Formats: sequence, C-alpha cells, structure tokens
Amino acid sequence: MKKRTKIFFNPIDGYGPLFISYFSGQKGDAVESLKQNGVGYFLSNDELAGVMFDEVNAKNDQQKLEFSNGVRISIKVTNGKIEIVEVYDPHQKKAS
Repeated sequence: MKKRTKIFFNPIDGYGPLFISYFSGQKGDAVESLKQNGVGYFLSNDELAGVMFDEVNAKNDQQKLEFSNGVRISIKVTNGKIEIVEVYDPHQKKAS
C-alpha cells in the first residue's frame, strides 16, 4: 500500500479540526493522543494511517500529537499555510 499525504481542513470562524491522511480506505479505531488534543488512526501493524488535530487556528498555530506507541506528528500554520513539521513513526516500513 502506497502512502499519499492528504490534508483536510475546513475551519469555521477561524478554527476547526485538521485531518491528515496517509492511506486511502479504512483507518481503524481512533486512538486518543497522550495530551488528548487529537486522535490517531493506525494500521494493524501500528503504522500511522492518519491523524486528526482537534482545534487548529486557521491563521497561525503550532501543535504536536504524541501517542503511547511512540508515534508523533507536528504541524505549523503560518498565515493560513499548513506545514507538516515532523512525522516520527517507528513502525513505518523503510523504503528499499
């Protein structure tokens, strides 16, 4: 299965949830992040399939989700532009 990053963000009054998807199809159950500021979706091998940040400011924001399985992901919003700053997934298969 090939990874392809898709970002979905539809803020209302300047804020809203931001979803990042890495795989099409079923994502599995939502797993709450350690700080409870979003959820992650994982494949059966614990590899990251997607995340949802709960409340993101559409103009300027910086957030990080961390999970008990070691996965972490950070985003930054600057003047409305979304950037994925870091993705660490110890379960991701290495490209050969």
